[in-house]
Amino acid sequence: MAEASRSCSDGVQEAVALPLPADTSEIAVDAQSRAEILDRVYDGILATPRPPEQEEDVAAYLEDLKGDVALLRRIRDEAAADQDTAGLQAQVDESTGALALRLNLEDCAALANAIARTP
Repeated sequence: MAEASRSCSDGVQEAVALPLPADTSEIAVDAQSRAEILDRVYDGILATPRPPEQEEDVAAYLEDLKGDVALLRRIRDEAAADQDTAGLQAQVDESTGALALRLNLEDCAALANAIARTP
């Protein structure tokens, strides 16, 4: 799972480099950027060979990543339509990191924090 960890490490670097939106006009672009990072990580992990005994946990982690991507895209769409996204943004949390920790993927747990912008 070293390749998966590398994908997440790269994602962390990208996520922490993203500037915080200065105002509401930048929320859509920010959400899209975070979704793209998670898409790349998803693809990297999907292509990573994994032990059969971890298959179920990896599948659950990938499902959570896709859910995060969908949420970020919903934020993007609503922000682009000038709708209030505060409630949706509050749903972007680090819960995906718990599954990553179960797989001993500390970088993936850190990614969840970086995407959620949790210190």
